[in-house]
Amino acid sequence: MEEAGRNAHRRWGTAFVVLGSVVALLLVDLAVGSLVRSWWSPEQAEVVVDTVNFSGSADTVEDPRVDLPAMADSPWADAYFRELQRTPASYWPFTQSRPQAFDGEFINIDGWARVSYVSPDAGEDAPVVWMFGGSTTWGEGQRDEYTIASYLSRIAEAEGLPIVVQNYGQRGWTHFQEMILFEQLSAEGPVPDVAIFYDGANEINAQSLSVTGVPSHVLVDQYAELISGGVAEEFQEPDPEPGVWSVAWNAYVDASAVHRVVRELDARLVADVGARTAGGTDVYVTTIEDAERAVDVYERGRSLTISLAERAGVEPVFLWQPLVPNRAEVWAADHVSEPTTDLSEILAGYPEVFVDGAHTNERGAELVSREIWARIRPSVEAAAGEQRSNPRSSGSGQGSTTTTLQAPPSSAEAIAGATAALDSASGDACQVERWKVWLGTLRAADANEAAEIGQLTRRFLTELADAAPATLATETRVVRDAAATFPADARSAVTDPNRPLVPQLSAVSDESSPFLVAFQSVSTAVASVCTAPGGVPGGG
Repeated sequence: MEEAGRNAHRRWGTAFVVLGSVVALLLVDLAVGSLVRSWWSPEQAEVVVDTVNFSGSADTVEDPRVDLPAMADSPWADAYFRELQRTPASYWPFTQSRPQAFDGEFINIDGWARVSYVSPDAGEDAPVVWMFGGSTTWGEGQRDEYTIASYLSRIAEAEGLPIVVQNYGQRGWTHFQEMILFEQLSAEGPVPDVAIFYDGANEINAQSLSVTGVPSHVLVDQYAELISGGVAEEFQEPDPEPGVWSVAWNAYVDASAVHRVVRELDARLVADVGARTAGGTDVYVTTIEDAERAVDVYERGRSLTISLAERAGVEPVFLWQPLVPNRAEVWAADHVSEPTTDLSEILAGYPEVFVDGAHTNERGAELVSREIWARIRPSVEAAAGEQRSNPRSSGSGQGSTTTTLQAPPSSAEAIAGATAALDSASGDACQVERWKVWLGTLRAADANEAAEIGQLTRRFLTELADAAPATLATETRVVRDAAATFPADARSAVTDPNRPLVPQLSAVSDESSPFLVAFQSVSTAVASVCTAPGGVPGGG
């Protein structure tokens, strides 16, 4: 009996010690949390917010994306992002905002459009393409002449089909806003031959701010706060009546140092769309329910756009953009319906191009533009033929003949095009280095096509290694060794035929693989020489 009593006493003693320790830790956590609260959050002057510059403010702060690897080869990055913050805007009915004219070193805006590269070969009757979308279309992270729109012009020019591309992308816009602008521009005339709508990220972010599934826009909560003190109750998720324990727990979580650190770290790791804050706050937290509403609202808007395009005689092209995906974005990409083409995975093998969850550097814009060009080239060719036989009218274009957008090239046609491009580039190290964008687009319908892509990859890597500087002897050897393995690996690998082949191969899909590290070093070195004044790569 006495022994049992002593054991019970020891157990109770241990329990009280553990309980006391837990209470002490909680008190320390709350004390530290109160101190952290006073200095953790950045001052307003240190914050970069992806918002609309209605005030025309010229004040700028450092954008944290300047120091990311994606911008490592962009010495202009800090000046660019500061210039970005100074681009002015004003209110515009129904669309929420519109850009104001701006003349900068990297960013120039004329009317609704951001200035894009125009081929000197594009005459008055050149096919015209309008591009609509959010900041990824606009080109956040890219200079005027290196946005998706500008690269489309460059690619078309290089293939002997000069076009004029108008970049009507607007930072933060959703498809409904684009549809309204498309209607306004079409009514003014003349209309384009093709109108591209490049969407995805903002659709989901906008729906994360309400629960009713109505057409909306990003930052709607902040606009509502400024105008009327908040979003109407019917647009918000009703909060359940909290119990006593819920109130106590929420108060603890709000004051806890541990939870504050977890929240801040989680915010830093969320795949962010656009420049949020330097401290990682003000990010969009999206759910599958947000994605469901986003796809529904997007497709309703798309049906209106199709009707407007048919009336104006314009060929619409709908694209779902590539992102660094979270669960909601994956769901949306899997469920968005035709005629929207899903491009969400075309940059899966190029994580180094992202400056955040959606925006890319200029190399990313080039990769995306090549994928888009493959889809609009048939329509551009048809429009070019029509213009030669029936020069473009200066009228509004209402009721003009609609060109039918043909299916994108088959896998065999794409491989043939890539082969011809590599044949043309062979012997020119700079052109060979740029050829790598093909690797992110080629798909294989069967083992024979996979082997062809493997052979192309081997050829490309061998020529790239030949152009590498002598200082990268070790990396060059790794690239050469890997090059020899690609034909067999490509043929034997089990891959998804609906996705680009090379990014699925183990040597490329593993970001830490010795080959991928070496390849990136060699490619960057060759590209750096090519972009230097008078630079000519040479092996050693």
